[in-house]
Amino acid sequence: SAHAESERRSINWFHFTCPCRISSHKNGVCEAGDFSSKSKSELEGTKSAQTAFTLLSYDKASDTSLLLVKPDTGRMHQIRLHLQALGHPIANDHCYGGDLWFGDCEGQQVYRKSREWLNRLDKGSSDAELTLTNVPATDEEIYQVVAE
Repeated sequence: SAHAESERRSINWFHFTCPCRISSHKNGVCEAGDFSSKSKSELEGTKSAQTAFTLLSYDKASDTSLLLVKPDTGRMHQIRLHLQALGHPIANDHCYGGDLWFGDCEGQQVYRKSREWLNRLDKGSSDAELTLTNVPATDEEIYQVVAE
């Protein structure tokens, strides 16, 4: 319809480009930005990365935005890095500058339980319930872990 066409044309995309690199292969840590102070050896593997963003909605109460994001290149952690470089990191993504935000008491409880579970995994827990496989967890399995 004509209305849908006019709405489609009104979407404004912000295109962002900056280099990204893996700074620690062992820990899976990446970075983006100005690498002019890096040595030649540190620049190995640095690649251009491009991402397009558009704002879908903004919630004033929580000061959060919902974005539609289209990565034009496929770099590791590209979307997370670009949002961090723009000064708008993903909420709850503490690895890339996002503040932990729970929204309510239930969210805090879920976070604490998830953090305990992840800490047990990090310590190499031998608990049968924490055995890792290549099969993604089902919703039921996730709810079971969170409900404990």
